[in-house]
Amino acid sequence: MRRRTVLAAVPTVALAGCMDAIKGPDSAEAEALVREAINAERGGAGVAALDSRDELAEAARGHSRDMHERDFYSHQNPDGEQPWDRVACNASENIHRGEIGQMRIPGGDGTYQTRLTEELARYVADGWINSQSHYENMVDSQWRSIGVGVFVGEDEFFATAMFC
Repeated sequence: MRRRTVLAAVPTVALAGCMDAIKGPDSAEAEALVREAINAERGGAGVAALDSRDELAEAARGHSRDMHERDFYSHQNPDGEQPWDRVACNASENIHRGEIGQMRIPGGDGTYQTRLTEELARYVADGWINSQSHYENMVDSQWRSIGVGVFVGEDEFFATAMFC
């Protein structure tokens, strides 16, 4: 009996490192990692880090979820609402979408396994870094605050970063 207990525990321990791939990426952790990557880019560009604001994060999460649920991909939702309509400031935003699985950034190097939280976050951040207009928005010194929202569906994800 004792031997079975020990042997039964081995698969659980062996699978512990693979749980992220089995359950999928963690949205909250991905949001934090994307926010950290944006602030690291800003630091490298000589621009002050952004403060995290709950109001912006909630609006970003809502927009990411809305894009998934209503099957659109745009800064303007189907009701005509723009980023600055979602929060109480003259906001700007970056958006990104992708599939859960192996992804490549067009024109970028390497692949990302977006089933893993860290890889999904890196894919989003690298996508914005490699896009001139998104990068310029990220490192714009007029922005003081940020909120990041990631929505993970069954086979796709959406990410929004709102800047004020």
